[in-house]
Amino acid sequence: MPRAGARLSLFARREDLWRYAGWIALAIASVVYYGRYSKTPINLVVYSTGAECFWKGQPFLECAPEFTYPPAVALLMLPFVPLSPELRLVVWYVMSIAATVGCVALCETLVRRLYPAAAKEPQLVWIRFVTILLSLKFILVVLNYQAYDTIVLGVILFGLWALTSRQCVTAGGMLALAAAIKATPLIFLPYLVLKRRFVAAATFVVVFVVLCLLPDVFSALKSTRSDYFENWIAQIVGPAFTPGGHSPRFFWHTWMGQTIDNLSLRGVISRLVREPVLGLDARTVLMIAYGFVGAAIAALLLASARRDDVTAVEGAILMIGMLAFSPITSRYHFVTLMLPYAVVVAACVCDQRMRRLGVWMLLASFVLATGTSNDVTGQSLAEFAHAHGFLLWGALVLLIPLAAIALIWPPTLSRVRRSRASAKRNESQRKPDRAAVQSR
Repeated sequence: MPRAGARLSLFARREDLWRYAGWIALAIASVVYYGRYSKTPINLVVYSTGAECFWKGQPFLECAPEFTYPPAVALLMLPFVPLSPELRLVVWYVMSIAATVGCVALCETLVRRLYPAAAKEPQLVWIRFVTILLSLKFILVVLNYQAYDTIVLGVILFGLWALTSRQCVTAGGMLALAAAIKATPLIFLPYLVLKRRFVAAATFVVVFVVLCLLPDVFSALKSTRSDYFENWIAQIVGPAFTPGGHSPRFFWHTWMGQTIDNLSLRGVISRLVREPVLGLDARTVLMIAYGFVGAAIAALLLASARRDDVTAVEGAILMIGMLAFSPITSRYHFVTLMLPYAVVVAACVCDQRMRRLGVWMLLASFVLATGTSNDVTGQSLAEFAHAHGFLLWGALVLLIPLAAIALIWPPTLSRVRRSRASAKRNESQRKPDRAAVQSR
């Protein structure tokens, strides 16, 4: 018996070691990578400068011309104002790593709702490993630029999780928070209305309006100014959506796709269509592309079943739409592909019907979005890929397996959900019989 007890103790220690091995590896990798992260502060400087200007009550146009973000970002960044630049980097790095871990965990939670078999250890390990591998490039780009996109992604994923848990107020509030600091998550508002999530949609509207006006209220209480949101609409949003518009706030050639930094549908079409195609200019071709992608996304959302577990698929489709429809999409914005990757990988692991199509589409997306990076193939091919929108095509190709999951091979309901559904059907069948008996 002592020998058996010793074996059990050794086995338990090995289990504990494997359990914490991932956290230990993450901590070591984070410490090692901090040297590269802290070399050239980029976006964090822009965020902090915008917060400092906001605290002083100065207009962003004069004080922080590179700060083109919604005023709510400056309000939320106020705690960084009294910190030293070195401490800002450390705090922001810890927040970014924590947000990345949270995003991975939330993606796994959402796919477990979609595929209950994903909760088993072998399947979960494969889903986690392949999802991180496919998303690693974009995670590192976010860290290199000190961008806040992973934090925004975490907020969206938390809102989707709340939606699957039928916590409509929380879901609407979190999605509104993401829209107030990023703008492109506004795409979730028509989705909530389309899926008749009216409580979540109403909460979204209220919270979004409050968060947009809160910076002006805060600055008005300080007796400085109350036109930050108005100026943001006039100087950033208006020119971005006005053909031929101009604003001194940003480099217009970047927004119009004349550089390879803009990887949105707008930027890619503007670069590819230099001359009329079949008598159609670049603007008309862009409108056709918008209509085609928008119609495809709307059709998928309309045709998908109104089930809580399918929210992960619908959220993944909308995140691809965010990348396509945004006026400007940079490389670090593609971290939102983490959820589409997780959903398709889970489908390949847990549903044999999806395996062939899913694997081929994941491979195509990986080659287009990651395999053409300068770290793998060199600077020349990377510039060619960015100029021709390979990253965007790598995102759009994921709509094919997501459409198959939503329409052709939807996940089967679990035993508990089947029993609940059958109980509801039986109850609905009994109601007419009861009414007939009472009338007799």
